[in-house]
Amino acid sequence: MINIAKGLGKLATLRIFGEKPPMYALERGEQCAACEYRTFLNPVTWGIEAIRGLFTDKPLPINHEPGQFDILWCSKCGCNIEAAILVEEKTCMENKWPAISGENKE
Repeated sequence: MINIAKGLGKLATLRIFGEKPPMYALERGEQCAACEYRTFLNPVTWGIEAIRGLFTDKPLPINHEPGQFDILWCSKCGCNIEAAILVEEKTCMENKWPAISGENKE
């Protein structure tokens, strides 16, 4: 959970200051964009489904068509993809991208 908070903080900073994400985040984002587990959900639907998943171990529903207020999530782990790809320590549950070591951060 701390990793996702860290990623959301980085995402907010990038958007506020108009900066580009690091190269590793762009590469991770490309892999997630092509992944069968990516899903677009609005935050309310995500919250309901995430809570339901705590009790049923059910993944988020798959929706490949973005709506007006939808955010890109991973249906497998439930993370916000835009935030998760910015966290160096995070790894993909499907092994599509590893954690980033010190020398590979940019």
